[in-house]
Amino acid sequence: MDTQNQPRFTKGQLIKAAYLVTLLAAFAVAIYIFVGFGKETRVEARTDSRLDPRLEAALKTLELTYKVDVDGDAKLLISGLDNDRSQVVFVNTKSAAFTGHEFRKVWSVACLSETPFSEAKVRSMLNENAEYKIGFVSTVKWNAEFAAIYAVQIPSDAEAQLLKTAIIATAKSADEVEQKLCGKDVL
Repeated sequence: MDTQNQPRFTKGQLIKAAYLVTLLAAFAVAIYIFVGFGKETRVEARTDSRLDPRLEAALKTLELTYKVDVDGDAKLLISGLDNDRSQVVFVNTKSAAFTGHEFRKVWSVACLSETPFSEAKVRSMLNENAEYKIGFVSTVKWNAEFAAIYAVQIPSDAEAQLLKTAIIATAKSADEVEQKLCGKDVL
């Protein structure tokens, strides 16, 4: 009997080995994500109510009218949307660092509800998230109510035009969500 031409491993053994290698690779990626890559660190919080100088400079370059709220965030009223609607947009002065990059949030409350959103509305929001070019809708408990919030994350040192794009996208998208969920222009 010639053993030189016979396979060393059976097909079942090869499948098990491939399965184990895949599991080990997935485990290694998970460790990398959770231990190193996925660490989010908070940039030191500002203790005053002033805007981040980079944000302030970008807003001045754009010549946008804004107020600074108690958290030190920029609050803008964006008007002239479809059907003469308007939307309040916030640009956070605080930022978060992730993998060596610093980001800030541009966001708007799209709809407020005294009760949690229905499963159908939440499913609709999740499905629509895939359609947005930038940004996403999330739901949060906000003060005594539940809120649907549209948000975009941009680099904290974003140039003025990128900030403007994020503000406009946030206003338009939040307004569309507001029309679908609330049916009226409240925010």
